[in-house]
Amino acid sequence: MRMLRLLILICMLLLATTVFADNATPTPDSIELLYTPPPDSSISQSLKVELLDVTLEGTSLHTTGTASAKVLLTFSEPSPGNSATVMTVTVSEMQGQAMGEQNTVTQPEVVEVTVDDRGRVVSYQVKKRPSTPFATTTGDTLTALAIVAALPPLPAEPVALGDQWQWRHQVYPIEIGQVTADIPSPLIVDMQCRLVDASEEQIVIESSGKITVPEMQIPNPFDPSGTMKATDIKIIISHLRQVCQPGTLVVREAECEGTATFLGVQPDYTLPLGMKFKYAVKPTPPPVSE
Repeated sequence: MRMLRLLILICMLLLATTVFADNATPTPDSIELLYTPPPDSSISQSLKVELLDVTLEGTSLHTTGTASAKVLLTFSEPSPGNSATVMTVTVSEMQGQAMGEQNTVTQPEVVEVTVDDRGRVVSYQVKKRPSTPFATTTGDTLTALAIVAALPPLPAEPVALGDQWQWRHQVYPIEIGQVTADIPSPLIVDMQCRLVDASEEQIVIESSGKITVPEMQIPNPFDPSGTMKATDIKIIISHLRQVCQPGTLVVREAECEGTATFLGVQPDYTLPLGMKFKYAVKPTPPPVSE
């Protein structure tokens, strides 16, 4: 009987501890992270991408490449009664090199993204695209990377240094690449995030997770001048580090590593392909005065 009472007491203590943990108030060190870029402000950045490897059925093809672009983020005043931010993303001076070929896209891509205060995309609209199919897909790809780097995945509740949170988000409809499915599906983001630095100088968030992308046309890794249909696209983000401005959470710089797997569909065959990549976004240095 004493043992039974002891077990009941332990269970009650465990239950009370669980309830208290689920309803715990934020600690004095907790901060609320809100994405609130100042209206009528902008930030210029440089984007550099490295294609580290291409695989076919899991076997390395020893294919590498690079790409770069200029990124301009411009923030606008939200409409009355709307707490979201309108962010215009302009990607220009796009250059790429793969399999010994150099390509340049002279036309910029301009996308207008409405973002809520947790870094989630409310709407996504392409305002201007390069005209040729290869340039369009290149512009869409580099613009998507710039947007992933620019939007911090922020928690719904205040967090303290070292805290972790799950960040899930759907973007629908999506306008990245040439979506080919008859019934468009959403882009789904599922990330595990952690606050690793919170000071007067910077807020640093590190994340990892998975992005599921709708079927679309992408650059052909074996023919940089052409494209191929890609299905079953999954992007694994092994490491995303974003350095943000305190208060506004505007991302000053970011670095990301990951892999993408998909089925490359050609008229006569389907190829299980993979790509290993990394990229970085850094502030553009101010012009040197003479």
